[in-house]
Amino acid sequence: FGGNNGEVLFTVNSTNPFNYQVTNTAGTVVSSGNNSTLTTISLTGLTASTYTISVTDTVTNCTDSATALVNTPSAALAFSFTTN
Repeated sequence: FGGNNGEVLFTVNSTNPFNYQVTNTAGTVVSSGNNSTLTTISLTGLTASTYTISVTDTVTNCTDSATALVNTPSAALAFSFTTN
């Protein structure tokens, strides 16, 4: 609740190097790379937001994007105890 422990994994299937940029709902860049050959882009320590990755193939100049939503509970977990 209200933390920054979210995680997103983006999988990129490309035989060519690519440039990528990941932004959150506010438009802040949270990760980027140039001439990457990674197949998995792992982001950790995320707060609740929608994250969008834009990938551009450096050979063909084709671009694609995908989004992932990191949710947070609406309230903190609460416990009550009863003793006998």
